[in-house]
Amino acid sequence: MSKDTESEKVSTEDSFKPLQMEELKTTNAPSLDSTSLQKPSDRSKEEVAKLLEKTILPNSEKTSLKKKKDKKKEDPSESGYKKGLLRLRENQRNKAKSEFDQSSLQGKSANSSRLENARLTAESSNEVNAITEQIDSEDEKWKAVFEVARALRGNGKIAEAETQYLKIITEAPENFQSISLLSLGEMLSFTDRKDSARRYLLQLVKLLQQKPELDPKKDQLEKAVTLIARIYGDQGRYEEAENWAKTYLNRLNPDASEDSSFVKELKRILKRRYY
Repeated sequence: MSKDTESEKVSTEDSFKPLQMEELKTTNAPSLDSTSLQKPSDRSKEEVAKLLEKTILPNSEKTSLKKKKDKKKEDPSESGYKKGLLRLRENQRNKAKSEFDQSSLQGKSANSSRLENARLTAESSNEVNAITEQIDSEDEKWKAVFEVARALRGNGKIAEAETQYLKIITEAPENFQSISLLSLGEMLSFTDRKDSARRYLLQLVKLLQQKPELDPKKDQLEKAVTLIARIYGDQGRYEEAENWAKTYLNRLNPDASEDSSFVKELKRILKRRYY
């Protein structure tokens, strides 16, 4: 073989070496076996699981929290209070009292239950006072005392009712005082204590003149004046009765409704001539 041929062969072999090296690099590269194929898949499952945890678990926690809140919102006193009212409707007083006793311990309806309990135990003033003093709301407390007075009055217990009315008149806010003065005056006007009734009614008229906001529609004033005029008429003091009728219709409330039963009574008083 000539030298030229050998040198050509060598150069040809040398030219193939880079290609062989590239092939070796390619064949020596890490193969994608079954293990390496599973890892990305496993990682994706973990990622999916994490995503599911992020999306589902918070919602489930919120749901459980909501359920807990709903349980907290349940008022234990409300059910007993409603049961008590239903018992009262069926005239089951003892069972109603038992329901109110239980529901008066705590909860939003506790004060309402105490009020109903006070009505049911109105025959015993000592027990009533103990119940009404337990009411933590000042407004609800005086409502309860007033309802007790009404219940006592309805049972014909005038002296006991008067005690409750006087408690309101001397201790409660003025809005409760006014309605109690009217109720007490009206109650006593049907007894032989008409002078006492008139004094309480006059006290009310004075209060309403000082604080007209207590009686914006003048309903209490109208009834009080009519009762005063009626008492004077019952006592044979007809001139005083007529003067009160005139005072109300001409000065205190000249725009009084013609449809009011009290206005009609006052006008009848003016038409009579007893003297």
